Order: sequence, then C-alpha cells, then structure tokens
Amino acid sequence: MNSPCEGGAKKGAALFYAQALFHYCAHKLYAPERPAEQPPRPVCTRSPLCQGCPYPANGFLCWGKDGKCLRSEMRKFNALDSRLLSNTSPEELEKKFPVRFYELTESGTQELTENQYVPYLHRHKYMSIWEMNDRLNHKNPHHLGFRDLIWQFFNEESLKHLHEGDMGLYRNTRLDMYEFLFEEKKYEQAFNLLCEVIAYDLSGMDNSEFSDIDEKFRLQLMLKYDFPYSQSNAKLPPAIKQWMANLQGRLELSDDALRERLLQQFESISLYRCIFTNAECVDIVMAELIDDADILDTIYHKAEARLRAQLKAI
Repeated sequence: MNSPCEGGAKKGAALFYAQALFHYCAHKLYAPERPAEQPPRPVCTRSPLCQGCPYPANGFLCWGKDGKCLRSEMRKFNALDSRLLSNTSPEELEKKFPVRFYELTESGTQELTENQYVPYLHRHKYMSIWEMNDRLNHKNPHHLGFRDLIWQFFNEESLKHLHEGDMGLYRNTRLDMYEFLFEEKKYEQAFNLLCEVIAYDLSGMDNSEFSDIDEKFRLQLMLKYDFPYSQSNAKLPPAIKQWMANLQGRLELSDDALRERLLQQFESISLYRCIFTNAECVDIVMAELIDDADILDTIYHKAEARLRAQLKAI
C-alpha cells in the first residue's frame, strides 16, 4: 500500500480487530527455551564521563537541573562505603549494624536454584513471581517451563490490548516480546517484532483508539503533537534506533537489504490508523539510523500537509 492505512480506521474497529487477529494468529511467533544475552542498552553521550554509565539504560535521568551527574554523585557515596569497609573490621560492623538486609540464606539459595523464574522476574517485571507460581502449578496442563509461560502471557496481553484498542500498551508488550526473543538469539523474529514496534511508534496511535472521538478533533490533535519532526511524539526513541542498528549488524544486512526487509514487514502489519505510508516509514528508519534531520523534516512536512488537506476536507 502506498497511501497511509488504506482501509484502516475507515473500515471500523471490529473489522480492524478481525483482520489484525487473523494476521496475528497466522504469524504467531515461538520463543525457544534458553536465554542467551540481553539486548543492547541505550547510553548517554553528553560527556566523556558518560562512557560505561549504567544509569540511562535503567531509566534514570542522569543529569540534574543543577548540572550534577548522577554517576559522579553515586561514586561519592560508594567511596564513603568503601572507606567504611576498609577502615572497620567485620566485628565492629556487626555490632554497629546488627540488622542486615539482602543476605542470601541457605533456603534462599535453594529457592533460586529450584525456581529460576524468581530472579528472572525480579529483573524483568513482566509479572509477579506469585502469578508465575500460580501459572506453573495451577494453570499449566501441558507442563510448560516458565519461559514458555511468559511467552503465553505476552500473547494473552497482546490480544487483550488489541481488542480494547489500547495500542500504546499493545506496542509496549510487543517491545517486551522483542527483548525476550533477543535474549533467545532469535534475531530474525526479534527483527519482525521491532518493526511492529516502530510501525506503532510512527502511527500516532495511543490507548483508547476505539473511543468515539470526533475525526476532526483527532486530526487536530495529531497536527498539534506529531509535527514538526523536532517536536513530534510520533518518532523513534533513541533506544529503538540503537536496537535496529544492532540487529542490522547481527543479521548482516546491507542498507539495501535492510530497506527491503523493512518494507516487507511494514506492508504485513495492519494498523487501525497511521500517519505515514509504508515507504515513508522505511525512509524514516533509514534516516534515523544516520541522523539525517533534513530527510526527516521533509518526510514529516509532507505527511503534515497530507493531514491538513484531510482536515480541510471534513
């Protein structure tokens, strides 16, 4: 399709959900059993001191309004801890701090060995360990392992958000699925899911998409918040760009091959509504990978003019 969302929102929410459900079931992905590695984490490049800093990858705002760097501040605190440990005997510390936290006990070691999902879910937060325990022991007729149950949970969440029109939550679940597949070294399938995340990032969609919002008002909101490119909510987050560049390397795709794969994936995704054509989405991704703001400004300006024409025609 060379026009945005041809037959998408105009066909109605029910038909869109039926089409998306058919596509979803026909292209259902499978996650194998064993994790391999974590996806690359976003980094901050504001200062040479940022090299190797862990805080941006964990969602911290690492630079304060006063110009202080979180990493530098934490190093000061850690230095104090190190001096305390270096100059104080274990016996003195025991007397001074009789209550200890996070000390691994023998039963805790056994729990971690027998239930590997416990530390995994503490790190990833896909669901609570109690919910996983319930799924393993009471909702598991096929005796699946915890990773397969997490994948089952992703599928359930995806369909629920899709049915309710919560496209933002659907997008976030698909991103979790991408990260999960990347752990499994399933790079081909991870690529497909990351393309879907990008399609939703560029679509301008959010939660409650099936609500009865006046089309004119919806277009006005899109024009206000999605343009120009420099102020747009409908563009790729830095981490997504990094992960796509990483996958291009792992899949050994040339720029031309990446273009072809992107277009193939975008054409296979059914969206309720969108802003850009599939070809424009490909151009946006390629321009983002090389930080070409001029190309991005041109694409967004063209899409903005298209939406303004739609608004004028109402």
